[in-house]
Amino acid sequence: MVSRKIKDKILNKSDMYNFYKEEYESNSDALADLAGRISALEAENEEKNKVLDSYHVLLNTLFCYYDITPKSYLKNVQDLGVEILKFVDNVCARYDIDYWLDYGTLLGAVRHEGYIPWDDDLDVAMMREDYSRFIKIFTSELKENNLTNLKCDFQQSKFKGKPVLRWIQITYRHPDHNISFMGTDIFPYDYIKTNEISNLDDVFMKSREEFYLANQEKMPFSQVLERYCENMNLSLERQDFYLSGVEGVRSPKDFYRIKILETDRLFPLKTLNFNDYSFKVPRDTDYYLSMIYGDTYREIPKAIRDHSRISKLIKIENINDLLEDAVLEMKSANDNF
Repeated sequence: MVSRKIKDKILNKSDMYNFYKEEYESNSDALADLAGRISALEAENEEKNKVLDSYHVLLNTLFCYYDITPKSYLKNVQDLGVEILKFVDNVCARYDIDYWLDYGTLLGAVRHEGYIPWDDDLDVAMMREDYSRFIKIFTSELKENNLTNLKCDFQQSKFKGKPVLRWIQITYRHPDHNISFMGTDIFPYDYIKTNEISNLDDVFMKSREEFYLANQEKMPFSQVLERYCENMNLSLERQDFYLSGVEGVRSPKDFYRIKILETDRLFPLKTLNFNDYSFKVPRDTDYYLSMIYGDTYREIPKAIRDHSRISKLIKIENINDLLEDAVLEMKSANDNF
């Protein structure tokens, strides 16, 4: 056997050996330096997280336990939204249509007794049959009340490069400005005959794809909906369970996961205060909001989303005057009921 000393002597004379030895020693020093820097950054990050956590506590205290009023731009937008919501409520009462506050609007009603402080749109939900009836009658109500600036259209998205129609949006649009002053999304929900679907996400996404393709083929919506109901085992008649409509914002690839909910926790609806007015909400709001946002929904999240409406509106000259006129217009329409 070759002795260790002889092996070391041979290796020390090898250029290749010396090259890799130097590389190893150099990389070892670099790795040690990098490990030190990572450790320092982790300590620094921990300190910054403590600061962010303290800000989070402060924001929760301010927004959840103090009455904070918005300034003119946001206040006028929110006032306009309340009047639009009152108009929707009045129309629904006239035609015996059920609705409930949904998503951030429901969250605001429960957590703030009104808008989430920075919010500038509204969310409403209806079961499919009421939703279909609402679409048919709402345009006539706009004409009857001469609300030419209030529009009701389907929200459009793209699927495989082509447009598709989704949920309906009610927006207030001034003829001189190509931006909505306020928006209200109305989402459909469907009864489902069973809650035992092991691969719900896959079944839902396949049904959504077929729904959009049929939509793009300009097939009558009643046929599109009938095909979707068959694929998902849905019903227009009351069942023990329900879920968000295929056109909405729930899916594995959207803002919120698709979930099957218990009908008895939704109906009978009750009312909650929202900016000094009462609107319909699910019977068990805690269950409903937990299924959307999780058990911590009563806290202000560390990361928030907004619709950037205010940042665009404030660039319009005399926007507050325009918003105040819009509020008065909607108030006048509501006084007609």
